[in-house]
Amino acid sequence: MFPCRRHIGLLAASCLWLFSGAVAWADEPVVLPAATTASAPQSAWRLDAGLQTGLPAALGTGLSSGVSAGILHAGTWTWGARASYAQATEYTTTWAVTHHEIRLRAVGALQGQLGRGFVGLRLGAGATALYEVRARAQAARLGAAAGDLNTSAWAMLPGAELEGFLALPIVGPFGLGLSAGPSLHIVNGAVTPGWLVQLTAVWWP
Repeated sequence: MFPCRRHIGLLAASCLWLFSGAVAWADEPVVLPAATTASAPQSAWRLDAGLQTGLPAALGTGLSSGVSAGILHAGTWTWGARASYAQATEYTTTWAVTHHEIRLRAVGALQGQLGRGFVGLRLGAGATALYEVRARAQAARLGAAAGDLNTSAWAMLPGAELEGFLALPIVGPFGLGLSAGPSLHIVNGAVTPGWLVQLTAVWWP
């Protein structure tokens, strides 16, 4: 009987000692590794290049598609430049009309940081070089001279775009950009409205 009581006493003492050690360990401050918070790239410039689509500058119907690139300085009120090339083709019963557009823009922008990304509004203004090619439909069957079947001409149009944009870092200094907004050109003294959408890869050098 007494040995059993002695064993129970030893067991109780051991449990009490373990419990007191656990409480003392719990009171010790636990030092965890410092948390690392990803931050937005802190570069003086942002470069982007990618795909573009929208309404043609001077064609009444259809869509233009092409490529675009741009550069923007850091800051809330900032500036930069953009350039793009796009092509659109439309067909009538007598002609196939192709427009090649080269847009060159000086850009002013208002932007702010949202999480790791940047959002803002940019206004681009400049000139659009337009090269038009007209090909006569079924020209081979008409048998006319080559000069009568195809015509081409250059034109320079004033133009502008107002775009909302988002630039989001994905891996290191590389990310994705999206912009969209209305555009306009002055064609033969009249304002021709349109719109533009761009999806680009972004690099903070």
